[in-house]
Amino acid sequence: MRSLLYLLLFCFTLTGFSQKNNHVIDSLFNSHFTNGTFNGAVLVVKKNNVIYNKAFGYLDNSKSSRLSVDSKFIIGSIYKEFPAVAIMQLVENDKLTVDETIYKILPELPEWGTKITVKHLLQYSSGLPKVNWRHYFSNQIIPTDESLFEDIKNVSKLEFTPGSDYLYTNMSPVLLMEIVERISKLSFHEYLKKNILQPHHIEGVEVKEQFPFQNKKNMAVAFNKDFKEDPYKIAVKNLLICSNTNGLYTWLKKLDNFEIISKESMLFLSQKANNNDHTQAPLGSCSWKKNNIEIHQHHGSSGNYECLVTRDKTKDTFIILLTNQKNRNLSILTQKINELIE
Repeated sequence: MRSLLYLLLFCFTLTGFSQKNNHVIDSLFNSHFTNGTFNGAVLVVKKNNVIYNKAFGYLDNSKSSRLSVDSKFIIGSIYKEFPAVAIMQLVENDKLTVDETIYKILPELPEWGTKITVKHLLQYSSGLPKVNWRHYFSNQIIPTDESLFEDIKNVSKLEFTPGSDYLYTNMSPVLLMEIVERISKLSFHEYLKKNILQPHHIEGVEVKEQFPFQNKKNMAVAFNKDFKEDPYKIAVKNLLICSNTNGLYTWLKKLDNFEIISKESMLFLSQKANNNDHTQAPLGSCSWKKNNIEIHQHHGSSGNYECLVTRDKTKDTFIILLTNQKNRNLSILTQKINELIE
C-alpha cells in the first residue's frame, strides 16, 4: 500500500512539473509570436517525456494556414550530418577509408583531387571554395546537382593546401554525397531511405526535389519580416533535406545513442579541423566526456529558414527549434528554455 502511495505521489509530482513547464514555455513563445520574433515549431523532451510540443504562426506568407507540429522545414546546414553518417557507414562496412583520396573515387576531378581525402571533405579542410550562389541567383539561373558538380570540376585552384586550414563550403557535402552514390550504386536519396531512415524508423525527414516546393503538403515556406516569400529557386535535391521537430528528435536520439553508426565513428565525426571558435565538426558542435557525448548542438540556416537542435545528456534534454522566418534568436530561446525546465 505504501509503495502504491509513493508511486501515485511521484506521478502527481511529475504531472505537476510537466504542466508547470508547459505553461511557462507556452508563455515564452506566445510572447515571441505576438511580438513577431518567432514563427515556427518547438519540441522539448526531458527524461524521455515530451514536456512541450507546439507550433506558432503561419505555414507561408499568405497567413491563410497555420503551422502544426507535423510541419516540415528546410534544416539548412544540419543536412550535412546525413552524408557524414552515410560515409561512416561505408567505412564501417569496409567500402571506404577516411584517408582515401577522392580522386580514386571521382577520377573526373582535376589534379587537386589527388591531394584531398575524405577526411578533408568531412572537416571542411579541403581548400575547396564556397559555392558562388550569387552567380546563380543574380542571373536567375536555377542551380542543380549537376551544375554544382560541374562547378566543382571547374575549380582551377584550391584556396589552401588540403589539411592546412578550414573553410565551410557546400562543395564538401556535395562531393560526399557523390561518393556515397558511386560506392553504393544508389542515389543519395535512395541510400538515405534504405540505410538510415527506414531501418531506424526515422519519420518526418524528407528530401525535396526543388524550392519553391512542387508539393507543399505539410511544408513550411520561408518568408521575411515583411511577409515576402524567399525569392530564390534551387533544384539541388541533395541539399533540400527537410524535417519536422519529431524527425530531428528521433535522428539525434538514435545517432547519439550509437544506434546508426558506432561510437568510434561518432567520435571521429565530432572532431574539428582546428580549435578555432568558428570551426564546426561534421556534427556541428559535439562535446564528449568519459567516452560519451555530453552535448550535441547544431545550427542550420537557409534563406529565412533557421533551426537549432540541442541534445544535452547531462540534463537528459532535447530542444528542437524550427522556423520559417529568421529572427536570429534561437540560441537565446534555447537558453531560456533550459532555465525554465531546470
